[in-house]
Formats: sequence, C-alpha cells, structure tokens
Amino acid sequence: MKINWKKIKKYIKLALVFIGMALTAILAYKVRKAIIGKVDEESNFWTIP
Repeated sequence: MKINWKKIKKYIKLALVFIGMALTAILAYKVRKAIIGKVDEESNFWTIP
C-alpha cells in the first residue's frame, strides 16, 4: 500500500492553519479585553463589528 503524502501534507497544513487561526483569535481577544480595560475613549474602535 502506498501512502499518499501529498494528501497527508495538505491536511496537516490545513490543520496547522486552523490551529494558528484559533490561537490568534484567542490572543487577539485577550489583548482586546486588556486594552478595553485601559482605554475607554476608543472602546468603540475595538468592538467586534
């Protein structure tokens, strides 16, 4: 049986991109929360549309 490495690499890449996006979202949320705590004038700038 031959292993299709191209397909496996594609799925690994997709998984890494997904994990990266999730971590970025969590980090951005935490940073935004910290900034909202400090900055009140610009709070409307940081809200999620």
